[in-house]
Amino acid sequence: MNMREQIEKEIEDSIANEKWYTEARYGSDWKRKARACGYFNNFYGNLPGGYRRNYENILDLPNEEGHRKGQTLREFFQEIDTTITESRTNPSIVEELQTRLKESGDSLNAFDSVLEVAFPVYVRMREKGYTKFDLTA
Repeated sequence: MNMREQIEKEIEDSIANEKWYTEARYGSDWKRKARACGYFNNFYGNLPGGYRRNYENILDLPNEEGHRKGQTLREFFQEIDTTITESRTNPSIVEELQTRLKESGDSLNAFDSVLEVAFPVYVRMREKGYTKFDLTA
């Protein structure tokens, strides 16, 4: 099983075990909500234009927890940016979609648009040895 297939399986398992994003709470779109907000959680915040990029005061703090391969946030974000370029994704498009996401009040369609562009980046980062926790927590 390649990494993309493994991640798709993780997403399926995550949705199957979801307790918060349910049909009773979110209607017919609950699986999309569980995928976007449950499985991918804070991944969006790590991308260009994401909210985590605004934490200037902590970007260069040492990583004492061992997550993100021991990188500082700045180093981690640089690796994401490099991976975006390697994936032939335009970082400006990611930032534009992030802006739309913020302006939409976190609409599900906006989440889906960011994911459509960023999913190959997520897969590649996992191939590089980053864990789901590194990318989404």
